[in-house]
Amino acid sequence: MFFGFEPIFITPAYTFNIYNLLFFAVLGLICALIAILFIKFFYFVQKNVFRKLKIPKIIKPAIGCLIVGFVALILPETLGPGYGLIQNAIDVKIGILFILVLILGKIITTSFTIGSGGSGGVFAPSLVIGSMVGGFFALFIKIIFPTMLIEEGSFVVVGMASFITAVANVPIASIIMVSEMTNAYTLLVQAMLACTISYIFSQKWSIYESQVTNQSYSPVHRGKYIEDILENMKASEIMRTDMLVIGPNQTLNEVNKLIKETGKSGFPVMEDNKLVGIIVYRDLFKVVPKNFNKTYVNDIMSKNVVTVFPDDNVFDVLDKIENYGYGRIPVVEKSDPNKILGIITKRDILSAREKKRIALLNEKRKS
Repeated sequence: MFFGFEPIFITPAYTFNIYNLLFFAVLGLICALIAILFIKFFYFVQKNVFRKLKIPKIIKPAIGCLIVGFVALILPETLGPGYGLIQNAIDVKIGILFILVLILGKIITTSFTIGSGGSGGVFAPSLVIGSMVGGFFALFIKIIFPTMLIEEGSFVVVGMASFITAVANVPIASIIMVSEMTNAYTLLVQAMLACTISYIFSQKWSIYESQVTNQSYSPVHRGKYIEDILENMKASEIMRTDMLVIGPNQTLNEVNKLIKETGKSGFPVMEDNKLVGIIVYRDLFKVVPKNFNKTYVNDIMSKNVVTVFPDDNVFDVLDKIENYGYGRIPVVEKSDPNKILGIITKRDILSAREKKRIALLNEKRKS
């Protein structure tokens, strides 16, 4: 609303030069190597320095800030988001030695700010470091090949994208974000090449320690994967037929003993080969232990048993288990609802879903 929709950085219209693609590929490799150095130093500071300090946690960020302050006395440009520095690099207003020092300084200040427990992010610092790596490499090429046509700003832009790729393992997102921030869409081919190289060499490392492999591993997205997988599975595929059943005239002492011996926490109740109820461990809490030998299963079992059929999909089975309140549900014959065929627990469903998910992922990798 206030600043309009212009990109953050102002860039000229860069030209495409097929002969420079080799240099952009090398830039991707350099960004990967420096990103790995950054990640390793970042976690060294966090885990080997500050986590091992036996001092109150509130003091640790203060120490980190003190170190950042000393660096800033020598190199004040390491403070702040650094977007002005990126613009200066695009405009080729920064010298090669200053860029080199700034890369090291930004790695140190970012690592000690966040590694000590201070508040901050890694996206903006990564943009700065990446832009400086690109700017340094462009100026280095100019020194080695003074007659070659090199647009320094293009290496700054691509350096940002490939460094973010290496640090966060997000090649597509980094290309899109940097293109949006610079409006340099003519550099898409160069960025794709550099980011691909960068990703290939750095994918084993990530600044985001809890980053998952894909959405199916993410708790945020797991629901849709569970639903999709379970809807294609039938109750008959995962039901257990090796179930233990008990009679309505058994005492709670016998049930309690059976629970301890088998480790199972619930049993279908059968009479004359017909399902008449279900009893689970928590039902025993309705009776004081001293009355276990004179209280029978029939007295406390649930007689309104919710059941499922063999061809019901597992997602519906899970839904019934959740609504039913018991951790297990009997599978019965469709033509004879009193004839039990097996039993399904919530654990069986989660286990089956995990096996299916792994199998699907393996198939996807092979293809």
